[in-house]
Amino acid sequence: MSNKITRRDILGASAAVVGAGLLVRQAQAQAQQVVVCGWGGSLLSAQRAHYFEPFEKQSGVRVVPTGEPSVARIKAMVEAGNVEWDVVQVSLPEMITLQRANLLEPIDYSGFQKQELDGLLPAVVKSHGVGTMVVAQAITFNTKAFSVGNRPTSWADAWNVQRFPGPRCFTAMDAGARPLEIPLLADGVSPQKLYPLDVDRAFKALDRIRPHVVKWGARGVNPAELIASGDAAIGNVAIGRAISMKAEGAPLDFDFNQALQFPDLWVIPRGSKNAKSAQRFIQFASGARAQAAFSASYPAGPVNRGAFAHLTPQQAALLSTAPGVVEKTVVVDADWWNAVDSAGKSNVDKVAERWRKWVL
Repeated sequence: MSNKITRRDILGASAAVVGAGLLVRQAQAQAQQVVVCGWGGSLLSAQRAHYFEPFEKQSGVRVVPTGEPSVARIKAMVEAGNVEWDVVQVSLPEMITLQRANLLEPIDYSGFQKQELDGLLPAVVKSHGVGTMVVAQAITFNTKAFSVGNRPTSWADAWNVQRFPGPRCFTAMDAGARPLEIPLLADGVSPQKLYPLDVDRAFKALDRIRPHVVKWGARGVNPAELIASGDAAIGNVAIGRAISMKAEGAPLDFDFNQALQFPDLWVIPRGSKNAKSAQRFIQFASGARAQAAFSASYPAGPVNRGAFAHLTPQQAALLSTAPGVVEKTVVVDADWWNAVDSAGKSNVDKVAERWRKWVL
């Protein structure tokens, strides 16, 4: 048997080494990325400019954006053992649902700088999620219908059709965020005593305003556009939408008093392929400077209170978590909405069922 090493042997061994090296590099490349699932449009543009690209430069980890978030999709991925998303933007109620089903990785707070962690709003520091932004719904009105000195500034004003006449448009209680808090605030319940929500009282308040509601906001019905067109005089509108339409010259304005705050959070699906990079991304995106840059270009409240040191007073005045503004607002209690009774029904489900019967 010959021990002679041929050129073919050398080439074969070289090819094996090259192939092994390629597999290693591919595995390294896979480890140096994070797939972030969120929403599109101007939100994605702001996240790309102020979270994704700066994080890539700082960390060397590539951010791969994708969408749209779905609780059902996360559940299917985790159960199949094939998790394609590393970070997902969800609402607080969605986070609670995912956490209860054991579908999330815990957040590693040991990697946060103390100053940044201390700056985060307590309401968005959760064991399995960290706030990314706060969206808010505010009293919004047509500026042609009401003068500067006579505008609605509370939900009680929105229910006062004698002083503030005109059709209304409010969100349906089975579509997206269910702001049942609004009729209770309109009925005189103080923000400090809202929870647990008195559902019977809320629907009685809805009974009173119902004859004046031209449309209930749901998919395909935009309250801001109805108010801007004059088809409605008053309604509840996402502040970001109101700000952008007002900047474009639409005849509408809003008031932060009793605005409802809805936090969005970053979560990591259980079994994420890039969990360490996901944790690093969340730490970066929670920083005061990154939060400030994002909120300066997209009108959602930063969750890091330190962000306001990097924003002008004019910029801060448009953000629902700003000092002097946040005190006027109401943070929606997601724990109450997600509470489950002995039959396994959540308050979300029960309010939606009652709404569908009531609205017929």
